[in-house]
Amino acid sequence: MKTTSKLSEKIYQDVRWQDGDLEIVNNKCVLHGRKTIMGNVIDKELFIGMGY
Repeated sequence: MKTTSKLSEKIYQDVRWQDGDLEIVNNKCVLHGRKTIMGNVIDKELFIGMGY
């Protein structure tokens, strides 16, 4: 697990979100996750949809 964590930090790409942004990720091709939400969490909306 430590090796995977180190590798993911090495190739990590940050997404600079702006109002109205949408990101679609193919779960079969990409290792994805998120860091801690910064700022006022009340002002943010996070929608997660899963399906085929």
